[in-house]
Amino acid sequence: VEVKPPDINLSDADFTVVFEKGEARDALHGHVRFGLRALKGAGSKAIEAIVSERKKNGEFRSLHDFCERVPTGGASVGAGGGGSVNKATIEALVCCGAFDSVHSRDERAAMVASIEGAVAAGQSLAKDRAAGQCALFGGGDDGGLGAADEGAKAEPPLARASAWSEKETLAKEKETLGFYVSSHPLDRFADEIERFANADSETIREIAQDHRVIVGGMIKSVRPITVRNGRSAGSRMAIVTIEDKLSTFEAVLFTDGYAKMAELLVTDAIVFVRGKVDHSRGDAQVIVDVVIPIERAPERLATALELTLDDSVHNGSSGAVMEQAAGVLRSGQAHDPEAVRVPVHLRVRTGSGVYVVDLKSVRVAPTRALVGQLTDVFGAGTVRVAGGIPVGAPEVPEYARYRKRDEEVVGV
Repeated sequence: VEVKPPDINLSDADFTVVFEKGEARDALHGHVRFGLRALKGAGSKAIEAIVSERKKNGEFRSLHDFCERVPTGGASVGAGGGGSVNKATIEALVCCGAFDSVHSRDERAAMVASIEGAVAAGQSLAKDRAAGQCALFGGGDDGGLGAADEGAKAEPPLARASAWSEKETLAKEKETLGFYVSSHPLDRFADEIERFANADSETIREIAQDHRVIVGGMIKSVRPITVRNGRSAGSRMAIVTIEDKLSTFEAVLFTDGYAKMAELLVTDAIVFVRGKVDHSRGDAQVIVDVVIPIERAPERLATALELTLDDSVHNGSSGAVMEQAAGVLRSGQAHDPEAVRVPVHLRVRTGSGVYVVDLKSVRVAPTRALVGQLTDVFGAGTVRVAGGIPVGAPEVPEYARYRKRDEEVVGV
């Protein structure tokens, strides 16, 4: 069942099943719509006032229309006296996307900037109505400007404001609802996480003790801990909570790792952690060897560099293209102590078919710069850094390897 975010014209106080216009009203159609009461800090009386006004006088046409029709109060969180809706609640409704259907997601910043003026205009109109004047905006004396009055007046424009970034938009959604609504911060990195991770917050629970994994996600919190006993007493380690699109898990950095990688442990940073699964403390954790920022994943977690040469695109000049590419690939063999060196796989597409050439003698560090240079040569969409490192078995300690070798020699 599809669950959609709060909407000022579709949501009731609580969760409801909503059908789109023209949609069949049966068990196979419709969607669940979040109730307005899901909004953090919103008072029940304020929400009831919103829903009641909409049902009585029709859908809200805009933010200004909303503020003219719903009784508005002060700036504190929740409801004002007698079920009035304050500015903080209106801002929260904007931030969670409840007004997107009457304006747009990109106009949330402009809506927030307009709240002060819209509330003032609405309160002024309410006073005029109460005094029997109704002079402002040419309203009638029935106390409601609903859908039936559409076109009676021009809607004031929203205030000018720079649109929020995607990160800011999503942060405000989570702040007001407790979760992301319109998208997730990891959505834009879905391809990288799919390519380079071999586990996630759910599957690590099923992976055996000490097996090595790579998990991608967003850092939610970092809890430094001072070690009290042992040879590391006085040093610091950290437990990091990482969120992916399924759940959360804990990553543990002991003292040496934390000392080397503490600067990478920034809240909301998108990273990969590479290490071994540990079930000894109950919930599965990852004992971290290395933290890799998302932008460095291709050069640290790649398994191959894949190039596609389409002869038809280059009008028979593939030889010249390959000569140019060879020079670029040679530059990719330069030493980078942190980047892996991977084989290059070349796919040549001709009129008679596709041929795969394994350039076994060429191994390169697939840095962002190298990928950019090769894209300039081959064209957009022709260069891909492949992942696919499998979940690794536990490492056998050196002493155990020697013991096994001795046992084989003596026939134990």
